[in-house]
Amino acid sequence: MSIEFKTNPEDEPKFRERYKEYYDYLRPLGDVFASYGAYHIKVEPKAGTFYFDHRNRTIYISPRLIEELQLEREEQKFIFLHELGHLIQLFQDPDAYLRSFSIPREISERESDPYLKEALQKAYRHFFNVFFDIHDNSIIIQRMPIYQEERGREISKTLYQQKAFPKLDYSDLPYSTQFLYYLLRRIMVPDEEIVISQEVREVIQERISFFGTEYESIEDFVREEIFNPHKTIDDVMFILKEFLLPIYEELIKKDIEEGRIQNIPDFIGEINIDEGLDEDAIKRITESIKEGQKSAEDR
Repeated sequence: MSIEFKTNPEDEPKFRERYKEYYDYLRPLGDVFASYGAYHIKVEPKAGTFYFDHRNRTIYISPRLIEELQLEREEQKFIFLHELGHLIQLFQDPDAYLRSFSIPREISERESDPYLKEALQKAYRHFFNVFFDIHDNSIIIQRMPIYQEERGREISKTLYQQKAFPKLDYSDLPYSTQFLYYLLRRIMVPDEEIVISQEVREVIQERISFFGTEYESIEDFVREEIFNPHKTIDDVMFILKEFLLPIYEELIKKDIEEGRIQNIPDFIGEINIDEGLDEDAIKRITESIKEGQKSAEDR
């Protein structure tokens, strides 16, 4: 879903001013929440979504997204903290975070068909994005007590239920996309069922054994092992590669066999509410961290 910004360019200063005060107010919260150090916040009317640019250490705020989705301030704050949550993941283990880009690229490069190559890269990036988002949200909830209370839980629930995933029937989408939509939405909106195809539901309802612990379904497994702030991003990558990626690969094979792989949507959800760090930014951060860990003699 694309957003058509309904204001004129000359209105941009007005929009910057409208949101600047609120995000100046959030800046100290972000400092404590992420422990990232100095960073900037910029209200950017041209931005289609919220995103973080490592090159100038700036979080960009999108009035377009706020206006189009009519985001309440508490919903805006959740998305803002979500961006910082990705930074927490990144700094836990930059190499692990970087593998979420290299694995989709390596898988897609095995294919010679350029259309299939592009579709596979998109599908596997979605895989890591969704589970990183689930883990990211668990970090937000743990670090912000308000989200552990009923009022706070309603904020994140409403954001996913009414703004990011307003539909209830995803059965017409590729199996692999249904799998991701179902798990992300059910984790964030656990008291509302959604419609997926029977083939995908049977996969999700399979029992799973994880180092001696039995889970009644993949949904239960994801809720306990991925939606878990005590796991590091390296832990999450291990779980994804060893347990969930093989399951997802089988759904991808069915999508290819039945001609649905080209129908994978550009964004997970009705709209892209945040834009994670790109591979080049993560590489720069990784190099910077490794350089900082060297001794003075090695540097």
